[in-house]
Amino acid sequence: MVQTKITLTEELKNFLAFHKELGYKNKSDMIREALEVLKQNIEQKQLEQSAQLYSEIYINDKDSREWLEDTITDWEKDV
Repeated sequence: MVQTKITLTEELKNFLAFHKELGYKNKSDMIREALEVLKQNIEQKQLEQSAQLYSEIYINDKDSREWLEDTITDWEKDV
């Protein structure tokens, strides 16, 4: 693992001091899990935004809609 230096507010520093009471072995474990949750939330939000854009394209672009429907029909024939 790599180490990095970060700066925290006093409030976050105090919160981090409760890592053992919150079930974490150490502060690093708590921060790693928090960053993983943040990363997953950001990725989920990006996925939702992408799906929304594709949905808008599908609704507003007749050619794309026809192409997709033809592709689905062809795919169902192959299955």
